[in-house]
Amino acid sequence: MPLSSFDQALAGIFPCDIKNLKYIMDKLPIGIMIVDRKGVVVYYNKAHAQLDGYEPEEIIGQIEMDIYEPDLCPDLNTICQNRGKPLTGFISKYKTKRGKEVDAAFWVYPTFTEGQVTGSI
Repeated sequence: MPLSSFDQALAGIFPCDIKNLKYIMDKLPIGIMIVDRKGVVVYYNKAHAQLDGYEPEEIIGQIEMDIYEPDLCPDLNTICQNRGKPLTGFISKYKTKRGKEVDAAFWVYPTFTEGQVTGSI
């Protein structure tokens, strides 16, 4: 069976057994978002959706900076990707474009394919 465009995008930045990975990440009680190198959200779990007040279907395929206001929290995904190193234990507030403010602790890790940064989780 061919992969959906979501599965292809996710596999492109985080190659593995996609079905099992999505199942595990959807069960975790922490918010998880994966973005590609262009800032496009390729995965957004249910726990993250509850924090932000969105549905995953609304967010997947959107550009991260179109979802969040940049004034409270720096774009940690871009910083992480540019450095090629994790950012861990960063505590900040962020605000969605719908105006919801969330206090959060962030752990952001770059993803790699063949030694090249392909996105972040």
